[in-house]
Parts: sequence; C-alpha cells; structure tokens
Amino acid sequence: MPYQRLTPRSFGADERPFCPNCKRRTSLTRRSPHGDHDLDHERQFFACRTCDHEIERVVDVNGKPLATAYSG
Repeated sequence: MPYQRLTPRSFGADERPFCPNCKRRTSLTRRSPHGDHDLDHERQFFACRTCDHEIERVVDVNGKPLATAYSG
C-alpha cells in the first residue's frame, strides 16, 4: 500500500497578500504543485480585483514563501 499523508496541507492558500500597487487584498486564483520541488512546494497565483495586478509565489508545505514574482 502506498504511503499516504493523513494531514492535509494548505500551503498557506488561505492567505490573501496585499497588492503591491494599490495595497488591497488579493484573491487566490490558481494553485499547482511546483515541478522542480516535487509535492513539497506549490505555485500560487493571486489577483487583485481592484487593479488587475497578479502575484505569483512559490511556497513550502507550511505556506512560507520561497519566491515571489509580480506581474502587471
């Protein structure tokens, strides 16, 4: 029987970081496993509904950001 995790991992997906442009809260729009780090890291995309700014970040299993990229 394959190993299964008993505790679900949220990767900090319930967080709503602030938009660097307008300082409003962003909303999570997409998330996926990060290909370079197996299933221990996740790519998350947040969008600002006020100014349409998008944030991409890579987080570890505890939701700690490893990298953040801003696009506009």
